[in-house]
Amino acid sequence: MDTYDIILRSNPGLYEVEIPDFDVHFRIKGSRRDAISLAAEHLKTAIQVRLSLAKELPEPSSIKTGESDTEVVTLAVEIPLPLEGLLTVEQAMQILDVSQSRISHLIRDGHLLAVKHGRRKLIAQQSLEAYLLTPRTPGRPKRGYTYEFINLKSELEEKL
Repeated sequence: MDTYDIILRSNPGLYEVEIPDFDVHFRIKGSRRDAISLAAEHLKTAIQVRLSLAKELPEPSSIKTGESDTEVVTLAVEIPLPLEGLLTVEQAMQILDVSQSRISHLIRDGHLLAVKHGRRKLIAQQSLEAYLLTPRTPGRPKRGYTYEFINLKSELEEKL
């Protein structure tokens, strides 16, 4: 379950909603409940987009405000993981036949693209397939992008 704070500003008959962690702003006519419900939908969508693109979720920030017409509301949303295109670390370990620490090194060095969801890391299947297509050489891997992963990463960033 993901929990983020939103800022809710009320004017007569109009609510202005801001989700600062995802840079989302919108206005809605209606009740406070309508504004919070729509904010939850926007938050779910923003999280799902980031997960499907294997982007890391922002850390929830704690918001404080002293304005009289402004309140901070904490939203907790449950997001079903878009498992298509994402692999668990255990699955990647089986495919590559390596240890968990080796997977961590490949992620850290930029050879595999991973997203953290809660306490779990999920690996983009495309990055694993691209890594498998690269020739293996003896010795320690070099840091950085050593294969056609640069194009994949730029494609994913453009979608966001």
